[in-house]
Amino acid sequence: MEQVLDWVHKICNPLSVVGGFLGILVNRIFGKVDNSLIILLILMSMDMICGILVEGIYFKKLSSSICWKGLIKKCVSIMLVGLSYQIDRMTGQESFRAFTIIFFSINESISILEICGKIIPIPKKLKDCLYQLRKGVGEDEKNTCK
Repeated sequence: MEQVLDWVHKICNPLSVVGGFLGILVNRIFGKVDNSLIILLILMSMDMICGILVEGIYFKKLSSSICWKGLIKKCVSIMLVGLSYQIDRMTGQESFRAFTIIFFSINESISILEICGKIIPIPKKLKDCLYQLRKGVGEDEKNTCK
């Protein structure tokens, strides 16, 4: 029994150190892992899964190069979240990261709707509101989300 406990301690202690280091690294690069960041990561995952299900399984048109391009875009988006957090730290603000996460969350939501819209009907009002959020409401534009 002691041998098993020694083995567990030998394995768990390095894993704890590595996990702690990764947690500190993520926190220093991206800021606090809050709901907005988690939601963005969930939306990115949903987008990839929807794309694979609809394009790959439903239409049988899955392309590895398209999947890789999508994955690279998501990685670059996450890097931009890190960049915006660093700008927040430099300027003492707390807005660049939030705006970046909101922007990419809206884009991911639109992408999910567009993919799902290929096989099921999507409410027009929902699409209009997301497009309007992405575009931003100008002074001359009619607010259609009300």
